[in-house]
This record gives sequence, C-alpha cells and structure tokens, in this order.
Amino acid sequence: MTLDERLWLFPMDFALKTIGKTQAPISQIVTNIVTKYIPDFDARSITLRPSGRGKYIAVTAHLYLTHKEQIEGIYADLNAHREILWAL
Repeated sequence: MTLDERLWLFPMDFALKTIGKTQAPISQIVTNIVTKYIPDFDARSITLRPSGRGKYIAVTAHLYLTHKEQIEGIYADLNAHREILWAL
C-alpha cells in the first residue's frame, strides 16, 4: 500500500478497522501487529462489535500515527494475516 502523503497529515489520530471471523483471536492479532509499529499502543483503545448473526467480529483500534511507514506496515501485516478478512 502506498499512501498519497498529501491526504495524510502526520502526526494524527486514526481509527483502524478490521474484520475477522468470531472464533479467531482478532483483538490479539491486531494488538500484536500494531505494537510492532507503535510500541506504546494501548490495547484498551480497542472496541469489538459482533455481526448480527455472530459469525464475524469488527475490531476498531484507535492509533496515534507519527509517520506513514507505521500505517503502511500495519496494513501490509494485517492484509497478509490469514485470520484478517478486511482491514480498513
């Protein structure tokens, strides 16, 4: 993923959204990936929302980004992980 830097103003707050199947430990997966790029990430900022039928779970993590390499790395790792269905 390559960002158009004109659209991103760093540092910035960012709400990262991911979706996975309910049986996968999506919250822990997101936390592990995010802390790789943002060591002081507070996992308490994560919110979970199950789908209407309970098959999927949406995870929102509130991040503080200081440079584009963080979000590029996070998205690359999330998209490569087999348990993550979508990363927005």
